[in-house]
Amino acid sequence: MNADQIIGRLRDGSDKLSRWPRKQKQQFVCLEYIINKIPNSIRYTEKEINSEIKKWISFADHVRVRRQLIDFGFLGRTRDGSQYWRL
Repeated sequence: MNADQIIGRLRDGSDKLSRWPRKQKQQFVCLEYIINKIPNSIRYTEKEINSEIKKWISFADHVRVRRQLIDFGFLGRTRDGSQYWRL
């Protein structure tokens, strides 16, 4: 299954992801989908980055998505979590 098929299966009618996949490869594809929707060259507060993530998911676990964006190297953050940015 390619990236377009994975995203297509998980998106709802408003282009938001309606659920989070279990498989890590599919999660990676979803993280790429979300990070490519977030504007680059901007420093975000935690509240702002959560808001950006929520624009692209319709399920409630934005914290998990944010954490995985950091763990997979898509987002950077300060040690105290006060600022986030795209890597």
